[in-house]
Amino acid sequence: MPEKEFTMKRSEVNLIIRLMEHFIDQFGLNVSPTITDTTPARWAEITGSGNLRKTHGRIAKIGIGYDVTSLGTGNYFGIKEGEYLGLALITDINGDVNDTKDPITYAKRFMFSGYEQAAPSHYHPFKTETIGVVAGALGIKVWPAHRDDFNKVIGRDKQGVYATREFNLVINDVPVKCAPGQEFVLGPRERITLYGKPPKGSDIDGYIYHRFWGEKKNGITVLEENSRPNDDTTDNRFFDPKPRFDKIQPDEAPYRLLCNEVNKLFFGDQQQSQSVRDLLEAKPVSARNLDTRLIQAGVLLTNGRIAEDCYKALQKYFVEKMEK
Repeated sequence: MPEKEFTMKRSEVNLIIRLMEHFIDQFGLNVSPTITDTTPARWAEITGSGNLRKTHGRIAKIGIGYDVTSLGTGNYFGIKEGEYLGLALITDINGDVNDTKDPITYAKRFMFSGYEQAAPSHYHPFKTETIGVVAGALGIKVWPAHRDDFNKVIGRDKQGVYATREFNLVINDVPVKCAPGQEFVLGPRERITLYGKPPKGSDIDGYIYHRFWGEKKNGITVLEENSRPNDDTTDNRFFDPKPRFDKIQPDEAPYRLLCNEVNKLFFGDQQQSQSVRDLLEAKPVSARNLDTRLIQAGVLLTNGRIAEDCYKALQKYFVEKMEK
């Protein structure tokens, strides 16, 4: 694949996963060790074992694991010109949206957003979600989708349309009347609930476009999302259509696989599965690349987009890699 078609580097993804590990420890987040401890080599072994493949197949199918995206912008760290878009996520618990007999009918995810780093305007046709602030501060802007939008009169590959009417959503468990494009800032322990398809006769509106970002300067915003089962392949409607998953340049071997890569390893065709296995053969990161990553992390620090303790964690990560 030509280099210009890649939107993130594996070294960047590895760095972000290391940061998520740091936040798991710092904030005492309850994340399954199957997510944090399973190495790429171990995933490859699991797919080669009949019994293990069966017991771990559900994890791969429903997208449990790490998730890092710049929404195809290649600007996850906000260093380049253009929109500063990106999000790091961990899907810790999930149900199967395609299996009505699945006893797990909910999902739990953690999301990590840097200062001014945004998730673009989108809504979920199916999923109702409550996003709570664990640490930092969440900025969020909301609009109701136009009827022609959520009824699919407008194709999903076209730009969305906002309605101009007032609407109701739920903040801290209380209904709130909103104007289209209204902004809120939520602090620790506060939360907002966004309906997908609303229950019949509900006074709360559904199909709410929302754009959100971290509001804590010199720090990270940590969010916990509790929702109906999550499906990032079919249940995201972006106002400006964007790729949900990045094309990643293999400039070093993966530290951990992303959830969509584990899915390809289990359920992809031969070419897709082999492409993930080939990642394990990538060359280790060079000292020059490590220096570049540390310089970029320093830029983030001076811009107020990363906390000093996170920068120190990155330094430790780089030193460990250099010693190897």
